[in-house]
Amino acid sequence: MNPLPPNLRRVLDRDARPWRLMVLGGGQVTADRVRASVHRQDDRATVHAVQSLAEALDEDLSQTDLLLCHLELRDAGIDRVLEEVLLERPDLPVIVLVDAGCASQVDHALLAVNHGAYDYLVLNEGKLEQLPMLIDKNLAIHTVRQENARLQVQLTSTLAQLKIRNQQLQSLVRELETIAATDALTGIANRRALTEALEQRYAAAVRDNRDLALLVVDMDGFKALNDAVGHAAGDRVLQLAAQVLKANCRASDVPGRIGGDEFVVVLPETGLDEARAAAERIRLSFAEGGGRLCEAMGFAGRVSMSIGIATRSFAPDATADQLLGFADRALYCAKSDGKHRVAIHGQG
Repeated sequence: MNPLPPNLRRVLDRDARPWRLMVLGGGQVTADRVRASVHRQDDRATVHAVQSLAEALDEDLSQTDLLLCHLELRDAGIDRVLEEVLLERPDLPVIVLVDAGCASQVDHALLAVNHGAYDYLVLNEGKLEQLPMLIDKNLAIHTVRQENARLQVQLTSTLAQLKIRNQQLQSLVRELETIAATDALTGIANRRALTEALEQRYAAAVRDNRDLALLVVDMDGFKALNDAVGHAAGDRVLQLAAQVLKANCRASDVPGRIGGDEFVVVLPETGLDEARAAAERIRLSFAEGGGRLCEAMGFAGRVSMSIGIATRSFAPDATADQLLGFADRALYCAKSDGKHRVAIHGQG
C-alpha cells in the first residue's frame, strides 16, 4: 500500500484527535471488514454501522467525520443519500463503496462523485488494503477544503472591510480636497482653487470658441468698517458678500475670494450682457443686505461693492491672466468713478 503523500499527511497530523466513521449499507460483513481495516491503520477511529438512510439521518451527523456508503441500500439510492445527507451536513466527506465485478455500480459511483461524493472504492475479494489510505487522503482533502472555505470567508470579510475603508478614505480625500480648495472664512473657493478653475474654464472656452466673463469685486468702505466696529464685524460682512455671490451665480460659475476684501467670479459661456446683469444683481443685492447688517452692527457708514468686468470676446487673444488683469483695471475705473458701480473693460 502506498503511503499518504507527506503534504496530506502533515494536514492530518495537525488534527490528531479521535474521529468517527459511519458505514452506511453493505451489511454487517462489510462493516466488520471496514472496522478491521481502519483499526489496523488508526486506532483513533470509531466505526459505526447503519443499514438504511433513515437510520443514518437519525444519527447526529455533526459528530461524523466521514461516511462510507455502499451502493446497495434497502431504502434509498445513492442520489437520494447524497441529497439528504449533504442537506444536513454539506461539508461531510462521502466515499462510495461498490462491489467488485459490477460495472454498473462503478458507473453509479462515478455519477455520485459528480454529485458531491469525494471518492469511491471497489471492494476486491474481501480485501480492503487501500481503504485506510483512501480515508486518510479524503480526510486530508476535507481538511484542506474546510481551511480554504474558512480563508475564503475571511478573505471576503477582509475585502468587504477594505472596501468600506477605501470608501471612507475616498470620502476623507474628497473632504480634504474640499477643505484645501475652500476659503475658511467665507466657504467659497480660495485663491488657489479659483486660479485652477479660471485656467480650466478658460482653456475650455478657447477650445470650444466660447465666451467667458470675469468679475473682480472689491468692497467699498470696508477699512472704515473694520476701524469703527472691529474685524469680527468685517468678517460678517465678508461672509455676507460670499453668500450674495453664491446666490447670484449659476452652478457652472465659480465665485472665490482671492484675499482681503477682494473676490473674483468666473462665468463660463457668458457674454457681456449676461455678465453685466449678473454684476448688477450682485451689487444691488449686497447693497440691500449690507445696509441692514451695518445698521445692526452699529456702523453709521456704508459698505458697498465695486465690480470690474472683462470678457474674452473683447480680447480673444488674451491669456487667462491677462483677462483677469483687464477685469482688475475695470474695477479700478469703477473705484475712480465714485465706487458702488460696475465698470466694463474696453468701455470708457
